[in-house]
Amino acid sequence: MVWDGNGVKNILVVGDNTDILKALQAGIGCHVKGCTVLTALNGEQGNEIMRSRRIDMIIADLDMPAMNGYHFIETAHSERPLVPLCVITANGSESMDRLHALGVKRRIQKPFQFEDLEEAIRGELHLVREHA
Repeated sequence: MVWDGNGVKNILVVGDNTDILKALQAGIGCHVKGCTVLTALNGEQGNEIMRSRRIDMIIADLDMPAMNGYHFIETAHSERPLVPLCVITANGSESMDRLHALGVKRRIQKPFQFEDLEEAIRGELHLVREHA
């Protein structure tokens, strides 16, 4: 989906750590203008949000309770095949072939620099960095 300069992009962040979700929500909201960040504590909550709102990008952790990240992104890609998927994981052995098969375009390795996540968001949503 291309940024048209008028609409706000909805980014869904799914993970099981409340503190990390809050930090990502604040960081993305502060540094990536034109975006609203919605958060879910597991894949089931993520599905509920995804089914009730327009979502322009999904960022998901793979290791979550209730519904793991693999099951969530498989469902998300099946229901919203055009929505870009990005995975955040601490497991460096995650196969990109497996993730690509599930529709994931980008993997960000934990621990990560916020700039890497910001770059992924801007790239997927075609957002231009605003200069101060």
